[in-house]
Amino acid sequence: MTTDSKQTAVMAERRTEAPSEERGRLLDALSIVTAQKITVVGLAIVLFWVFAAAAAPLITTHPPLEEDSTAVNEGPSAEHWLGTDHKGRDIWSRLVYGSRVVLALAPTSVFFALLVGTTIGLLGGYYGGWIDDVIMRIVDTIMAFPRILLYLVIIAASSKTARRSSGLLDRI
Repeated sequence: MTTDSKQTAVMAERRTEAPSEERGRLLDALSIVTAQKITVVGLAIVLFWVFAAAAAPLITTHPPLEEDSTAVNEGPSAEHWLGTDHKGRDIWSRLVYGSRVVLALAPTSVFFALLVGTTIGLLGGYYGGWIDDVIMRIVDTIMAFPRILLYLVIIAASSKTARRSSGLLDRI
């Protein structure tokens, strides 16, 4: 056998083994994920909202911003699956269409947080010294601040700003 034919035989053998090895790795990863019930439940919830967001026009009964003055604060019914709010808008429709915004915004915000955090961390690690000390103190301060209080401050500040600009919250 020549060297070329040996290499061809080895490559052919690798091609036939690769799918079974990849399938084995995939099954191993799947068994790790499904080993804990909480992971399966979380995955099911996320997949539900992903499919609901994708099929929003098909599974909602009313437009999310449509107001019905005759159906103010109604409970769940055949027409309004989760009831209506104080303006008569269908809550199920608002949840499903709102999930579209959340599913688009969440990965974007994680990406930008990763980008900013990595950039700042690289700068602090590269330059070191007082720059690293300043960055670490800022990060320590942020990490020590109670998250729920931080969220409330951000929501309060952004809602006032949003109300003042363009009347965006008047529609909600």
